[in-house]
Amino acid sequence: MLKYILRRLLHLIPVLLIITIILFAMLQIMPGDPVNAYLGIGSNATVEQQQQIREMLGLDQPVHIQ
Repeated sequence: MLKYILRRLLHLIPVLLIITIILFAMLQIMPGDPVNAYLGIGSNATVEQQQQIREMLGLDQPVHIQ
């Protein structure tokens, strides 16, 4: 039984990695700006504030670093 559980846990690692990569790719492909979605509709944030949020969330980094 322990052997079965360990084998299932080892199979879980690549599955989680693949799901993570697929979700990240989908978020990159989606249209729109994540900062605007984060702030919500009708926010009064200035361009400088939006840039600060991009830096805080790491959205100003290249894709391989994000």
